[in-house]
Amino acid sequence: MDETTPQKYTIAHFAAQNGNLDIVKYVVEKDASVLTRKVEELSWGETVKKTIAQIATEARKWNVLLYVIEKDASLLASKDENFGDNILHQAVRRGIDMETNKILVEENVYY
Repeated sequence: MDETTPQKYTIAHFAAQNGNLDIVKYVVEKDASVLTRKVEELSWGETVKKTIAQIATEARKWNVLLYVIEKDASLLASKDENFGDNILHQAVRRGIDMETNKILVEENVYY
């Protein structure tokens, strides 16, 4: 489970991107440190590092996002390295549903 791609993706990162909550849960139960590992992606010509929470948000996988923040609420403070947006900014930009939005706001991710 420690195998990574050159961009540092683990199977948990791919599972988060595809919304496979069962795999994310399995990997997190085996190694919770995967929650804070960052992958490296090229964005606008720059390398950007992203957590599983950010990947799930960008992919609109709200079930994965909610599970991840339940496990480690500090991930809500993860900010996009290029623009400084937090998870709520990213989620609203990607059409978050109202129920998930309420949960994020209750977790104190205001702006």
